[in-house]
Amino acid sequence: GRLPGGWFAMSRCVTAHARAAWPNECCGLLVRDFRGRLFTLRSRNTSKYKRFSYTLDPAAFFWAAQLGWEPVGVYHSHVEADARPSRLDASPWPGARAMIVPAARLVSAARPRAPGRLP
Repeated sequence: GRLPGGWFAMSRCVTAHARAAWPNECCGLLVRDFRGRLFTLRSRNTSKYKRFSYTLDPAAFFWAAQLGWEPVGVYHSHVEADARPSRLDASPWPGARAMIVPAARLVSAARPRAPGRLP
């Protein structure tokens, strides 16, 4: 199917968050404003095992409500896996959208290499 408007811009924001959170998983909300525009809202990962799982900070839902934004889904990164949902990735509510970014590829591609060395 067709991706909703703003999906590409949101994926860039999620990618930046994944790089910043490395070596831990990042997470946040996918939200819609009153005009129907989609945005990301970063959350703290409150999981005890941040490297392998995520838990959204409930404060993200509070801030979304304060801004008048409707949560429509969640995003997170996979540190050592691809973008397919793992067995731990359950939908947080019925109908929620999900975006998963494979952070290992993003971070390794962004790392500078020593001159004269092969990748």
